[in-house]
Amino acid sequence: MTNTLADIVRSVLLDAQEWRDSCGNTFSSGRVWMNGQVIGTLGAQYGVADMLEDYALTPYLESVGLLPVEERPASHLSHRLRRLGIDYYQTRATGLKRSLIAHTELEPPETLRDTLERRDAWAVSR
Repeated sequence: MTNTLADIVRSVLLDAQEWRDSCGNTFSSGRVWMNGQVIGTLGAQYGVADMLEDYALTPYLESVGLLPVEERPASHLSHRLRRLGIDYYQTRATGLKRSLIAHTELEPPETLRDTLERRDAWAVSR
């Protein structure tokens, strides 16, 4: 068993979808991947994918203990993760409103470590 979650996580990907309404407002949602596996979804929120990253993904990564909590983050999420040796990627696609994910469902902090370790063990055994 490893000491920290940062020892387990090798990569984080935010696979975001955006939709713009007739007034020009943008909404986004996305899937969160760790180590090539989906660990949850971020439901539709007002704003572009960068806002989804700042106001949903970053707080989640802090809450599960992957990132140290910073009152005012001094640098972008990608820099914070790279300092830990974790690669960060973001994809962004514009689509129809119905392509947005409705609800946020992320792996709970208590089970994220077990889920990642179990999936990694399964991938190695294949």
